[in-house]
Amino acid sequence: RLGSAIASAVGYDMKAEAGIVNYYTVKSNMGPHQDDAELTFDHPIVGFSLGCSAVFLLGGRSRAEKTPIAVLLRSGDAVIMGGESRLCFHSVPRIFPRTFLTKERAEEEQKKKKQQQQQPMSKREAKRQRNVVRIPAESDDATTTCVSDEAVERVATRLCGEDEKKRPLAWWRVEMANVCEYLADHRVNINMRQVEGEEAHQKLSSVS
Repeated sequence: RLGSAIASAVGYDMKAEAGIVNYYTVKSNMGPHQDDAELTFDHPIVGFSLGCSAVFLLGGRSRAEKTPIAVLLRSGDAVIMGGESRLCFHSVPRIFPRTFLTKERAEEEQKKKKQQQQQPMSKREAKRQRNVVRIPAESDDATTTCVSDEAVERVATRLCGEDEKKRPLAWWRVEMANVCEYLADHRVNINMRQVEGEEAHQKLSSVS
């Protein structure tokens, strides 16, 4: 339902019939490829990102067709590849570590960073730092998704209400804390797509 709803929001029709879940560590990447295993390309592929931010490269219909466009994907972002972009080559060359953090964890990371900056550097480290390409401090905010305690609580409460095993809210709070800790150093990408065309759906409808 999520994939179909996202596609519909931008004017595409897509019945989500299959999904692929890609798990990335902060050292992972995915090389250039096309999603061309489906029986129809008339409907988009919808990708949904969770966890660490990543660089997404979108190229042309061949590896050498054009310079790829780089897009920063943060947790909660969706990518829709339909129409002209449906068969474009794409890749994920880089994952940014520690870019999905709870408010508490983000404050701890900031405190740790300040402590490291206050420590005197050795001559060797100072020389190494001079050769490092500097990234503006504000870019840290651009890549990082900070999750509020209220948002985590809302999800835990909803899952608790839908839990057929009737596990207590305290159990779901622990589970959500574990999920947030996992996503701090991982990226999860959920891809949804329609496999068959409308003709196949019409035949199935007529048979049933």
